[in-house]
Parts: sequence; C-alpha cells; structure tokens
Amino acid sequence: MKFLAFLLLILTFSFLESKAKVSDFKVLTLGNVKVYHSKQDSLVAKKVGTFVLVNFDKINYGVGNSQKDTVKIWIPFGEEDWNFLTGGKIPEWSGGITDYSKNRIVLQSQRKSGQKIEKVALHELTHLLLNYKVANAGYLVPRWFNEGSAMFFAKELSVEHAVLVSQAAIFDTLVSLKSIDKVLNFKSAKANLCYAQSVIAVDYLVRRFGKGIVSDLLTNFKTEKNFNKAMINSTGMSLWQFEEELKKHIVTQYFWYFLFGFDVYVWAFFVPLLFALAYLKKRKRAKEFEAKWKMEEILAQKFS
Repeated sequence: MKFLAFLLLILTFSFLESKAKVSDFKVLTLGNVKVYHSKQDSLVAKKVGTFVLVNFDKINYGVGNSQKDTVKIWIPFGEEDWNFLTGGKIPEWSGGITDYSKNRIVLQSQRKSGQKIEKVALHELTHLLLNYKVANAGYLVPRWFNEGSAMFFAKELSVEHAVLVSQAAIFDTLVSLKSIDKVLNFKSAKANLCYAQSVIAVDYLVRRFGKGIVSDLLTNFKTEKNFNKAMINSTGMSLWQFEEELKKHIVTQYFWYFLFGFDVYVWAFFVPLLFALAYLKKRKRAKEFEAKWKMEEILAQKFS
C-alpha cells in the first residue's frame, strides 16, 4: 500500500513538472502563426514568427494548398525542454522537427544548433504544409522528396551541396533515393550527402518540369497513395527512370564542383600547376606554329 502511494506521488510530481515546463512558455501570435517561447527568446520568437508569416503564402501555394491553417512553433530554451518536446529521439545535429501527430514545429535554439533559425523555420514549415496537402499522410511521402522540397522552398541549396554530390559522383558513393528514407540513422557526413542529393533532386525536377511540379506530384500522390504512380502521372517517368536521369544530371552539371572542396593548401599546389600546364601548352603551340612557318618558308624558296 505504501509502495502504491509512493508511486502515485512520483507520478503526480512528474505530471506537475511536465505541466510546469509547458506553462513556462510564452505565446506570441502573429496572424495565423503562434510561437511558443521562453522569456529569454522573446526577440528570436518575434523574428521567426515574422519570417514565417511573410513567407507562408508563397510556400503554401508552392505545395498546392489553398487553406490557411494555424502554424504552431515551439522554441525550447535548453536541451531539457528540447528533449521533452521531441521525445529525446532526434539527432543532435537536427535544427528542428515537424511533429505531424501534434501539428507543430519544434526549433532547436540557435545557441545549440548553430544554424540560422529562420531558415530552419521555413524548412519545417514546408514539411507541415506538405503534410496538410496530402491529408496528414506526409510520413508516406519519400523522404528525399519531403526533405528536398523543404530545402528548396527554404532556399538552402548551396555550393556545399554541389561539392558533396560532385565528390560522391567521382567516388561512386551517391546514395539511392530509397535509402534516404533511413537518413536519421546515418552519421552526419552521410546524412549531409542525403540532404544534398534531395535538394538537388527537387531543384532538377523544378528546372525540368516547371514550378508547379511539386504541387502536381503531391496532388497525384494524394489520389494514388503511391509515389511511383504519382511520378509517372506528373512527369511520364518512373522513380527509377528519374533517378537514372538525375545521376546523369549530377555528373554533367556538378562534376567540377569537387574543386571547391579543396582546402587552401591544395589550391596552393593546384593553381600553380594549372598555370604551368597552360604555359607548357601555349609554348608547345608556339613551337608548332614556328616549325610550320619555317617549313612553309623552305617550300616557298624551293619552288620559287
């Protein structure tokens, strides 16, 4: 009996503790955006909320939504609250998550992640709106397309991503689109490659088929509940055919980006080498021209 009473007491304190954590958050409302934050993050909350509000309509339209749902964003102050809100199952390199079950975004403090929290907010907003578009079946959308779309609309595509896929293409270590579904189980280096391939894949889709392709694919997926069929209906290509075409695109468009991955010491050797090769090539051509000119002069004298 005493044990049951003690257990009940522990559960009561645990419940009060969790309620206290939630009640410590203040709420900032900006239009259809609600930001839950600690007192210390009041300025960050206003910055994030404003940024999301300004970009909401563009991303909402981009994924094909017409309704304007409320967006709930949580910014935990420290690691304890981060683990409380995420269940302690999110890798430490993650800057934020979208919780489909609670329809909310949780952003890791910029002090912890080192990432630009506004960019992360738009990334996670895309996940949330994409989930609304497919009637809360966002978890069924292939992760490469889900992550790639989020990065595309957050304008995260960078030279660093180009370098990663260039190096992977050279060493034949590109990750299959299907295996990107397991990205949360990968170490950061491989995970970074997965994200790079994802955003480049979506960027290629948009360049190849136009800005409406993301919305069109999601509309077809909502109907078909099968992404391969949605891809065929939207592009005329199967996922396998698209992936093969994507590999060729990476090789032709991103191959030389590996050069940007060299550090300053490599460049200190490589640049003079390039100049030396250019000089030798120019000198060789000059000698060939001189020899040709002399031969023409000899022939002209012989037959004159």
